[in-house]
Amino acid sequence: MIVIGELNRADAAAIRLHPITVDGEQLFPVFGNPEAARKALANSPARDKTLQINLDLLRESLPDDALLLFDPGVGSPRRMTVAELDLLQSGKD
Repeated sequence: MIVIGELNRADAAAIRLHPITVDGEQLFPVFGNPEAARKALANSPARDKTLQINLDLLRESLPDDALLLFDPGVGSPRRMTVAELDLLQSGKD
């Protein structure tokens, strides 16, 4: 998964995710692959702040009330709550 964020300088194992605002709502963009991220962020300063992470690190880095937006700018993006992400994560084994 590709996200917009940066490494936490105080804790190298943690990251700080950057949300975007869509219609006044704060969402955390998540891209399924690097090409989708490059395409969607081509004209954005955020293109230089992408990180490839796994699902576990994504969940650890999100506040419990976060909303995610999967593949914004590519087709029909899907919104997801952290609770829905937890359900997806619980089924990964």
